[in-house]
This record gives sequence, structure tokens and C-alpha cells, in this order.
Amino acid sequence: MATTLSSIAEKLSISRGTVSRALRDDSQISISTRNRIKSLAKEMNYKPNLVARGLSLGKTQTIGFLAGSPSLEITSTMEAKLDELANNAGYEVYVAHTKGNLDITVKRAHKLIGRGVDGLIVKGAFPEATVKEIQTKLKFSVPTVLFSGTLFGKSAYSSHRLVCQDVSIGIRKAINHLYRLGHSQIYMFSMCWPGWEKDMRFIEFYKSIESHGFGKGQDRLYSTDESYANKGTRHIIDVDLAFLQTKKFLKSHPECTAIICIQSEFALFLTSALARMGIRVPQDISIVGFDDVSTMAYSQPPLSTIAQPVEEMVNSAFELLMEGIERDIDEPKQIAIPSKFIIRQSAGEVRSEKKISITEK
Repeated sequence: MATTLSSIAEKLSISRGTVSRALRDDSQISISTRNRIKSLAKEMNYKPNLVARGLSLGKTQTIGFLAGSPSLEITSTMEAKLDELANNAGYEVYVAHTKGNLDITVKRAHKLIGRGVDGLIVKGAFPEATVKEIQTKLKFSVPTVLFSGTLFGKSAYSSHRLVCQDVSIGIRKAINHLYRLGHSQIYMFSMCWPGWEKDMRFIEFYKSIESHGFGKGQDRLYSTDESYANKGTRHIIDVDLAFLQTKKFLKSHPECTAIICIQSEFALFLTSALARMGIRVPQDISIVGFDDVSTMAYSQPPLSTIAQPVEEMVNSAFELLMEGIERDIDEPKQIAIPSKFIIRQSAGEVRSEKKISITEK
């Protein structure tokens, strides 16, 4: 039979309420009594009923984290950091994956709320959603913090508590670095997903290209077709089709000397695809990735990257959420944390030849 508060109270000939308060470290219970009760509870292998405790306190000491794709390393990094912060604060984390879809996110958020979570952290930018949908569908009955690696227009989030990445600094530093190495024919590779034309990564890329006098920024964006991504997910690369797309791009843009990839996984693929074509990185083409997954530092060559400040963002999101849960602060607030540019060996001096030559191996 499981040990209960009543069985502990009976053993010590005290009230059940005194046991409950002592286990919650109520300062009105003497330290000696608290220690005696805790010692017996441990001896009797007492396990608190968290549901019952939550009902009595009005809190369950749980939070929900709605993330995108579990296949991405950056998502698992966020989950691990959030679990560490929550555990240190006496909370548990329930995780639900949403594939970056707004309707799935809303549906699973309500399920978590139904289970009694005290608050939510919602990861996602939802580029296909309208401003009205974001402002209305992402409003919940518990404290909520939105968490986004990029923005699709600040007005959509004006009524929310939001933590996001300021991509402008990282992109400017990357292009400035390439410029100092002699590059002017710089392109950005992007996957063709609806709504992503509003992504601040693209907007800042355009601005930086134009500020250096390299021409119209939009002319330097290469949006691939959906062959880059498996139909069932936005994050799995169809290697053969992506190789053909890359080859097609280089044949039509032989002047290209540097490529910034919008996704880290694609930057890793691109280096191997270029090797198959007899193109060296960085001697022939320099590569810069986006998001600093662990494998980027160990690729050949190690990849320079615009890194998302994951730990800082998770820390800020958790602090905002705790303000809402424990201090009842819920006014709109936006925190933008600067991205970083990490220099490694994949970005080198511009090649002397004006045009690239392809020799598939």
C-alpha cells in the first residue's frame, strides 16, 4: 500500500495538514518538526500526489514546450536546456512536436492546458499564418511565451511575450567577412516554403548585399523547388534531387564565389555535393551555414556559420514564463537576442578565376 500524508501523520500523532505544510517547507512549522516529518517520509518512501497537490495549490509545477521538428538538433538542444532550467526551478516539462504548423500547435497547446500545465513556451514562426491568426490563435488561458528563431514581421507579435533571434547582426558580419576576403558574387540558398519571403533572414541579406553595392539583393537569393525537402517534412533533404538543383544553379551562375545557406543541414550537404562536382571548399566556393549544429565544427572543412544563440534564448523565454506563472506578469514584451557569426575554414579568399568549372566525379 502506498504511503500517504495520513499514514505519516498517524505514525507521528500529528495532523495531516501539519505533514503537508512541513513537506512544503512552510516556515510556520518548526525546523525540527519539518526535519522529523521529512525523515519519516523518506523512510516510508513517500511519493507526493502531484495532481492532488496541484489542485490544492492551483498549480501543477508543470510547463508545456511546443516545438517544431524533433529531427533537428537545435530542437533537442532547446528541449535539454529547458528541462534543466525547469528542473532547477521545481518544474517538469511536457514536450509536444508540431511540425511548425499553426493549427497543430494550437490543438496540442489546448491538450496540454487540459492536462493542467501552468504555462506554455511555443516555438515557431508560422510564416503562412496571417497577423490576425497569430494574434488570436496563439492566445491561451495560461501564461505563454512565443519562441522564434526568426521573425516574419514584428506587428504580428505585438500583443505577445516573445523571445526571438536578431539575425541582422550575424548576417551583416558574415557578409562583411566574405567582403574582406574579396567576395562580391555572394548568394543565399533557401528552401521554397510558402510565406518564407517575409523571413527577416532574407530581408537582412538583401540589405547587406545592397549596402555593399553588389546589386539588387533579391537577385542573389536562389529559392530551390520542393525537391530539396521530402514531402512528409520540411527538414529532410532529398539528396539526389538537391544535387541536381545545385548543379543547375552553378551552371547558370558560374560567377558565384560564396553561398550562405538558410539551414545548417543543407550547408553540410552542399559541401559534399560540391566535392562530387570537383569543386573545392573554400578554394573555389566559400560556404556559410545557418545555426551552429555540432557537426558543423567537425565537417571537412569545418563550416563557418551564423549561429542562433540558443541557450540565451531559452534562458530568456523561461524567465519570461516564470514571471507570468509566479508573478502574474503578462504584458506584451519582445526580447531580441543577437545572432553570432562563427568563423571557421569553409570561408576563404575569393578564387582568381572568374567562373567555376564543374567536373562531376
